[in-house]
Amino acid sequence: MKVSVDKRVFVIHRWDGSPYSDWLPWIKRELESLGYAVDAPYMPNPDNPEVDPWVYYLREQVGRIDDSTFFIGHSIGCQAIMRYASLAPENERAGGAVFVAPWITLKNIGPSDMFVAKDWLERPIDFPKASYHLNKITAIFSETDPFVPMTDAQLFQNMLHANIVIEQKGGHFTQDDGVLDLQVALSEFVKIANSSA
Repeated sequence: MKVSVDKRVFVIHRWDGSPYSDWLPWIKRELESLGYAVDAPYMPNPDNPEVDPWVYYLREQVGRIDDSTFFIGHSIGCQAIMRYASLAPENERAGGAVFVAPWITLKNIGPSDMFVAKDWLERPIDFPKASYHLNKITAIFSETDPFVPMTDAQLFQNMLHANIVIEQKGGHFTQDDGVLDLQVALSEFVKIANSSA
C-alpha cells in the first residue's frame, strides 16, 4: 500500500560516505516505491565531518519536523540526526528514526581519525531532547562491527529509549562489508512508520 508523499524521509550517510554509497541508494529506491518523498543529502566535507556544519546543513534541508517526518542514519549520520533533533522547537516531533551502526563511543580508530572524531565523541548530546523530538527510535547494531562497541547498544536503549536490533553479521554495514541492501533497516522503518500512521 502506497503512502502519501507528504511523508518525508531524510537518509543521512556516514563519515567518508555519500548518498550513493553502501545501502543508501537501495533503501531510497525502496522507500520511493512505497510512496515516500526521500531526501538523501550530500553532507558537507564527508572526509572530515564536523559537528556544526553537519547539524546546520541538516537543519537547512529538513526545515520544520512533524509526525510525517522520518530519519534514517548511518554511523556518524545518526549523531548528526540526534544533535539536530535535540535543537528542535518544543512543539516539533518527528514520526521516528532508524539508526544503523550508530555510536556514542568508538573503538579501533587511529590518531588521524580520532582527531576528526574528537568533537563528535566529546561534545555532549542532549539525549532526553533528542529522544523526545525523534519520538520512536530503532538502533541496529552488528556483532562484527569493527568500530562500534556492543556496549553502545545498551547506551542507546538507556539514554534514547531505542528499540535495539542486533545482527550477527554486517560489520559497519558498508559496501566494503558487502552490504548493498539492508532489509532489516527497511523492515524496522516500516514498523515505525506504520505505528505513526
